Amino acid sequence: MRRGLFWLITGGMLVGGLALLGYLLLSVPPTDSSGALDVPAVVLFFIGLGLVGAGLGSLIAAILQRQWPALAGGGADHGPAWGVALRQGVLFAAALLVLAGLALFQQLDIAFVAVTLVMVGLVEAFIQSRG
Repeated sequence: MRRGLFWLITGGMLVGGLALLGYLLLSVPPTDSSGALDVPAVVLFFIGLGLVGAGLGSLIAAILQRQWPALAGGGADHGPAWGVALRQGVLFAAALLVLAGLALFQQLDIAFVAVTLVMVGLVEAFIQSRG
């Protein structure tokens, strides 16, 4: 993946997610007129949260890969692998969404946090070992 395409995708995710979250948080109540949870608003909130998480996670992964190239599975002479940084950002967003979903249903516990983070790390290690 080229550097410009990475910045375009990451910037698009950040701007789109922040715009969606801003709209939802400022204009849309989380409950409907009967007092029940507004499911479309919650789904859109999770989409916005996922986009922001993927964008920020990709940016952080690219910055960390510049300092420690082994995080991308390469040697010490490589720069950031843009596709790997994007994948790691998406995995971070997946973990963020799982934790937010558990918090929404009041099931979030430190054990779930630890297991979720370990699973994301194992998935990334598996993908790096395969390719």
